[in-house]
Amino acid sequence: MLAASLLFELEEAQGIAAARPLYEAWKQRALDVLGTYTFLADISRMQGRAEQARDFLRLAHELDPEDAAVNAALRALEPEPAGK
Repeated sequence: MLAASLLFELEEAQGIAAARPLYEAWKQRALDVLGTYTFLADISRMQGRAEQARDFLRLAHELDPEDAAVNAALRALEPEPAGK
């Protein structure tokens, strides 16, 4: 959880380009950083805060666009197209 907090602060202060190398280093060491973001997104969603949940998942997606769990969670939170 601390790693996710540090990445969040780094992204806010210096942008995704500054946060991504640190994420990649932690990922190589099998540190599950994105799990914290999906956990926080789940809590936000359960509290009826879908936009906040999407924000957590979008950051996770920017850090690792190939992560299947993050992509699935993000797709599940996307609003339904108009007319459905």
